[in-house]
Amino acid sequence: MAAAFRLSAATQTPMNHVLEQLAVGATAITSTRRLSRYLLEQFAARMLNQGHTAWPTAKTFTWDQWLMREWQKRAQFEPTLGQKIVLEDQQELQLWESIIRKNLDRRAGASLLHISATARVVKDTWRLIYDWQIPLSCLAQTYIEDTQAFFDWADEFGRQIRRNNWACACQIGSLLQEQVENANWMPRGKLLLVGFDEILPSQRSLLCALREAGCDVEQVDQTAINAQIEVLPCTDRRSEFESAAQWAKDLLALGETGPIGIIVDDLRRYRNDVEVIFDQAMHPAESLTYEERRRPVFHISLGQPLAQYPLIAAAVTLLRFMLGARPINEISRLLHTPFLVGGWAESSPRSILDLQLRQRGWEQLSLSALLNYIQRRRTPVLQLHGCLQRAVRVEVDEKRSPAQWVETFFEWLSLFGWPGERALNSSEYQTVQAWRETLARFARLTVVIPKLGCEQAINRLENLTEQRVFQQQSEPVPVQIMGVLEASGMTFSHLWISGASDDSWPAPPELNPFLPYEIQRRFELPGAIAQRELERAVRIAERLKRSAKHVLVSFPQRRDDQPLHLSPIFQQLPATPQHIRPFDLMTYIQRSRIGLEEIDDIYGPAYDDSPLSGGVSIFKDQAACPFRAFARHRLSAFARPDVETGLTPAERGILVHACIAGFWREIRTSAALEALSDGELERILLQHIDRTITLLVRRDRSDFYQTILHIERKRLLALLGEWLRVERQRETFEVCEIERKVNSSFCGIDLSLRIDRIDQLVDGQRVIIDYKTGREISVEDWLGDRPDDPQLPLYLLCVSGEFNALAFAHLRKGESRFKGLSQFSGFVKGVEQREDWHELQRKWQRVLADIADQFRAGYARVDPKNARACQLCDVTSFCRIFDVAQRKEAGDG
Repeated sequence: MAAAFRLSAATQTPMNHVLEQLAVGATAITSTRRLSRYLLEQFAARMLNQGHTAWPTAKTFTWDQWLMREWQKRAQFEPTLGQKIVLEDQQELQLWESIIRKNLDRRAGASLLHISATARVVKDTWRLIYDWQIPLSCLAQTYIEDTQAFFDWADEFGRQIRRNNWACACQIGSLLQEQVENANWMPRGKLLLVGFDEILPSQRSLLCALREAGCDVEQVDQTAINAQIEVLPCTDRRSEFESAAQWAKDLLALGETGPIGIIVDDLRRYRNDVEVIFDQAMHPAESLTYEERRRPVFHISLGQPLAQYPLIAAAVTLLRFMLGARPINEISRLLHTPFLVGGWAESSPRSILDLQLRQRGWEQLSLSALLNYIQRRRTPVLQLHGCLQRAVRVEVDEKRSPAQWVETFFEWLSLFGWPGERALNSSEYQTVQAWRETLARFARLTVVIPKLGCEQAINRLENLTEQRVFQQQSEPVPVQIMGVLEASGMTFSHLWISGASDDSWPAPPELNPFLPYEIQRRFELPGAIAQRELERAVRIAERLKRSAKHVLVSFPQRRDDQPLHLSPIFQQLPATPQHIRPFDLMTYIQRSRIGLEEIDDIYGPAYDDSPLSGGVSIFKDQAACPFRAFARHRLSAFARPDVETGLTPAERGILVHACIAGFWREIRTSAALEALSDGELERILLQHIDRTITLLVRRDRSDFYQTILHIERKRLLALLGEWLRVERQRETFEVCEIERKVNSSFCGIDLSLRIDRIDQLVDGQRVIIDYKTGREISVEDWLGDRPDDPQLPLYLLCVSGEFNALAFAHLRKGESRFKGLSQFSGFVKGVEQREDWHELQRKWQRVLADIADQFRAGYARVDPKNARACQLCDVTSFCRIFDVAQRKEAGDG
């Protein structure tokens, strides 16, 4: 097969030639949608410059758009063509899915298939066969299982489209070619092919037929600029994007009007990073003040899946909510979204409702369950209450056509007032229009899917929103960020080509999984021949290098700690002599005229004796980090609790405390414990475990949850049995008090304490014991000027009476033991004797009094004691300590 096909030597001509031809009625067929829009913009600018106030719209289309337009025009005059239905992409995809699904039972390993993903690959393979004119018969005799499966599916697909008089988009070219060869059709005017790096065999066949029939066809390459080209090594990809942003910003400052092009080799992967970096670089003042952007100066060509837009995510979640119970995270998003009626007016009570639901530990909720909770608690969310009352009356169990489901979906969304009560901005309005277009596409699936259940319908609609890449329209801007292929045919004043490393240029080949390698090599399919991919990459690079007056090529020197080098395709280019400093927001602030006043504000308002929650944790948090104590106990700031599947660590700890407390209320002494046989001990433990689980675990009783509780029951029995073996090693003791509640005041801070246990030994010594089930513990946590865990020292200072030992009872599988300090020796292994017992108490009194004084004074410096203090802290986003640390690490102070 010949390599790159050309109708004739490509015309090396400036943009003016294309615009002149468009002005006299020629049709431009472009390689990308972006190039088509670009030609329209250039044509409009030309008309305005020539003094025109009105003009016919230039005819610019992509290849597929042009084929469909000509097909529709021809079908108006040819009854046999007019009766044929051309399937849209989604209709064709659903037909492939149904064929694959029906044939699953016939094949081994079919259960491993992801049908939707497989259908997309099969659809692309079908198009590949048509584009490269591969006879289907070439696949009939293969012994490769995947190819045999594709052949069977394709055979069935062909029968169905013939039987129903359908056609898919990839067949339109061959159908039009038949019309040309039969002298039934000829497009009007001249055809200009613009921006094509390669002509596919199917395109070549149609174009040759048109030329032989007398049609004037010209292939145009208007990128013929003699450029100044330089190479810039960068540290990594982020450094590349920051340097490109600063480079573009500097060009705009010099008066460049563009278009300034930024090429990103894997834009889908890096889109979010690029958007954040360029947004800060181009609009730094707005980034600092959170003002609404005035006029953007850059545009990213690649949109995002429609499903990722908050407006659409809210709509899909609402529809799924109508089906039944949904995870609590989805319920939270609905309670916080502004796109429901009352989303703004009831935002505060809805946030409180979300917190209450999470604190109760519900993992999922249905419409009726949420409604019942709101009614029982009389939550002030009247508009949401009304929505739920209307929604619970809806029946959703019948099958309907996709078109009927669209009507139903509109009705359901209206029950909740979607898309909200406030006026939509331009971006949100465009998103709603895209949603309506997607629903229209879904309705047209009725052609291939007569009936669907509700869940199936919502799944397919959600798939459509995930597959549709939506880009909001905007006015022309000077900086254009795009992928490699999207720049085809365009010209720029300046161009930056990023990612030109040896692992990306040329891109690694990707073989089609359904076609034999021999077939792919014979027909020279993309990705099959390394030499061909290299030649293609060289052509693209040459085209890019001729598309601007100044071209800068950059590459990352490292990726994932692996060294990279400049691709051989660009190695003949000179290195850039100047240094381009990557954009950094802090550097911008320091160099700008923005006045910064530094205030060492480490004190909040002093404590005014208002009620506090937290108890001992006030002292623990103040010692760990003063800001954490101020945020949690003065401002009541805390992270929204996560809801975990099964029991949380805190719930497991509560169960252990309750079970062991119940056991000692019954047994009381070490003598009674020693008298129990193993069987009696297990019976008593199980009795208390079952009673505790029944009283404390108030969740659903599904089979799944019953399984979790059964596992927890066995875990508790093993853990408590192990712990009581530790207790049996002690000298004689009596459990005097269990879960003693003490209301006390320490240095002006009121405390409500609950002491797990107080033991008395045979010689009269008294011991305070606290159960711990978490991480490894140490008595070192009680010591120092900022003790990590001052709980037991506080108990000792706040509870009346003389105590001779403090001990943690550490209940942890395989690690159960006592840890503590004692005035006398011989208490139990793990409890150390301190001869300075009374001096130690005086030191605790002084240290904890200092901590209390700091808290009462409002001392709130961000000053974590160590890294561990931040690891489990839930207010780090409030103090932003990690942001500061990253700045310091980067050398920005």
